[in-house]
Amino acid sequence: MPNDAWPMVHVERRALIDDLAKLGDTQWTWPSLCDGWTVHDVVAHIVHSAQTTRLGFVVHMARARFDFDRQNANGVERAILLTRVAGDLVTVLQSARRRPSPIDA
Repeated sequence: MPNDAWPMVHVERRALIDDLAKLGDTQWTWPSLCDGWTVHDVVAHIVHSAQTTRLGFVVHMARARFDFDRQNANGVERAILLTRVAGDLVTVLQSARRRPSPIDA
């Protein structure tokens, strides 16, 4: 699979990092546009998604009994527990390990 999407992915991720760097401590706890999730939760989801391999996704789905919402909530919880979201965001989002893509791509 060609890696020609990586430059665009890195530009978008850098823009996200720059936007998030402007947030104050209280803004991380504000509700997001995702019902029931804070800004911090959404960023944890982005970080977790960037760190998860396809096999890992399938394993996490099986553990969540193939309930996508449960898998998502579990992933956010794992990301919050295992990472310092703001600090790890830069490292994870600058990586070229896994770009956003559909499962069948």
